[in-house]
Amino acid sequence: MRILYVATGVPFPLECGGTTHIREVAQELRRRGHELILCVRAGPGLEEGTVEGFPVHRFRWRNRDMAVSQVVHRWRHGTRVALLAKRYDVDLIYERENSMGSGAIASQLVGLPLTAEINDLWYSPKTLERAGRIISNSGSVKGIIPEKYHHKTVFVHMAADTQAFLDVEPVPIRGTEGRRLMCYMGSLLAWHGIPDLVAALPSVHERVPEATLLLLGKATTSEGERNMAALQKMAEEVGDPAVLRPMGLVPHTDVPGVLASCDLCVAPFNPSGEPDLLKYGFWYSPTKLWEYMAAGKPVVATDLDNIRDIVGEDRGILVPPGEPNSLADALVKVLTDEDLRRRMGESSLAFARENTWERRVDEYERAIVETLEGGK
Repeated sequence: MRILYVATGVPFPLECGGTTHIREVAQELRRRGHELILCVRAGPGLEEGTVEGFPVHRFRWRNRDMAVSQVVHRWRHGTRVALLAKRYDVDLIYERENSMGSGAIASQLVGLPLTAEINDLWYSPKTLERAGRIISNSGSVKGIIPEKYHHKTVFVHMAADTQAFLDVEPVPIRGTEGRRLMCYMGSLLAWHGIPDLVAALPSVHERVPEATLLLLGKATTSEGERNMAALQKMAEEVGDPAVLRPMGLVPHTDVPGVLASCDLCVAPFNPSGEPDLLKYGFWYSPTKLWEYMAAGKPVVATDLDNIRDIVGEDRGILVPPGEPNSLADALVKVLTDEDLRRRMGESSLAFARENTWERRVDEYERAIVETLEGGK
């Protein structure tokens, strides 16, 4: 089958959660004999052509947060996607939600079936209406998809490539010799819990002086820069710069070795400032959680909807969001109990191996086939 994969909001292959997701799904579909053409976001240094073995076409956005701009780009991009669909003679268009309806427009223009993938609220209602099948990576949180479309929606979680983490040697990290390593990987935005980490780490340092937070991520917004500055100020105030080890954007191929060096991983999401997350529930199924577990690491995370389903009670410790004292206590408990780390790590790895991308793409592929058989 030839599939036009429309993800014009993701700057593939620039390192980010969206890129990881597209890469894993596309590679697994290719392994099954399908041919994929990618429509992804343009950006500095990102070229068209063949990328990681896929034909890649770039789409530019301006003022993406403005409703008028979204409408303009939906039709502009949709027209171009339609031309690419005809050029490649594809069987189906597959649209990721942050393409904001351009896949649906193309599907309508050329009369091809559409499968939609929903990870967030950035979708166009036209996409849900047009799609023959919808894949929602929102786990048990179904509210982001209007109920009238539930009959054609499969709700799934993200996953991890467990083979990439198999028998990986720890990577020595300069400046962390003799330290107990906690890993945070991802965005530096407030709803990811960075202010709570800032507040929790002094207490962790007081009780476990050799503890270091490895920070895998980069500030890409003014909010992220403020949170990075707050972390650095915290390290200065506790009088031990080694309490924080920023590593910037780490190539995804290097992540397994870094995680192998760590004692635990942390994901302190805090949706208190995000009205939509409070309204619908925490609909994300964070890829980093699955990769933490694929590395066989215990996880300290916040007790929220999907996170509760992923981490559970035996794969880590869940704490209330927005409670730095509880977060600090959980981090200290795991850091100071080797047997607990071992048991939780083993349980995490076993659960990750039950939730590989190979198994998850079974459901993606089924939705695509059902779209072809009976979808619009």
